[in-house]
Order: sequence, then C-alpha cells, then structure tokens
Amino acid sequence: METDIALKYSDKFKALLKLQNEVKGIHPLLKDHFPIAIVEDKQLHIFEYKNAKYSLAHIVPDTMNLPEGIRAAFPLECLQNQVVVVVTGEVFDTVSEQVIIFHEFVHCYQYQTCEIQLREHIDLAKRSVKTNDSWELNYPFPYSDNQYIELTRSLFASVDKKDARLIGRERRKLKENLTTEQVEYMVWQEWKEGFA
Repeated sequence: METDIALKYSDKFKALLKLQNEVKGIHPLLKDHFPIAIVEDKQLHIFEYKNAKYSLAHIVPDTMNLPEGIRAAFPLECLQNQVVVVVTGEVFDTVSEQVIIFHEFVHCYQYQTCEIQLREHIDLAKRSVKTNDSWELNYPFPYSDNQYIELTRSLFASVDKKDARLIGRERRKLKENLTTEQVEYMVWQEWKEGFA
C-alpha cells in the first residue's frame, strides 16, 4: 500500500526508529513498536511495524474529527481494538515532539499490560461505560480551586525538602479535602501520566 502519505513519512519514521534505538535503554517497553496513526486529510493513515520498519497498513476515515495537534493513544475499532498512537504529522518535525510518541508508547504498554483490569475496579470507569462518557478527559476535577492549589503547592514543597513524613502528611491533607471520587481520579491520572 504505497501512497503519497507513505512516501511523505518514510524518512520521518526512519528518524523515529533511529531515535528509539538511542533511547530504548531507558525502559524495556521502549524496545516495543506500536502502530502509529497519522491524522491527515480527515483520514487515519495507520502505520504498523514489520520487517524492521513502519509501513502504511490501513487508511480509514477519521469519524472522530480528531483535532490538529492530537497526541494520544487509544484502541481503534478498525484494528480490533488494538491500542494505537494517534498523532498529526508535525509530531515528526522536532526531536522533542518525536519523544512524545514514546510517551504515547508508554500508554500503549499500560493498556496492553494492566489498564483494562485496573479500570474494572474504578467506579468512574465503570460508570462511563454505561454513559459512553470519556471520563479521563471530561472529569470536573477542581484544578483551579484555591484550596486544591494551595494544598498541591504544600505537597510539592514537602517533596522538595525530601522529608517523607512531611510528604505523607501533606498528601493526607490533600486527600482529606477531596471527595473519594476526586481522589480516585487523581490517583488514576498520577499513574497514567506519572508513569509515562
């Protein structure tokens, strides 16, 4: 399946693989290669890794109207719900942008290894299945609440001091000022983004 898109990104994928070879020692998961979908012209151009290179394997319509600048990883129905890195083409323009692909590889790894099982124990996730809501993106966490901001600053200050007891105390204070659901959401985001 050779197209203008495949030719356009051929050298960019080579550069990505070269960079991946340089960083793969950071964590074993960086030796893995996950499908990468490039959103362009209202289509998903899905590249899969085979025979030591990325090749265009599928072109499907972008039925989700994905935004310019997307950097995400999620399962695609057209690939039997295999998790895929989804980006727009400018992600290949600089090394710092290419590194974001590896961040999304971590999310692919999380999804493949344990995320589905973890979601089975999260009330927000279970509820969102029934309502078809993207809770990870739409949850009304109180990020701009003054008390949350102050408690978070105190927690970060305790981390800077490297005082385990103070960190524990500040973390407890933060949790005490959030609802159980908010704590659940916070811990989920810490795991998802903190690991990546």
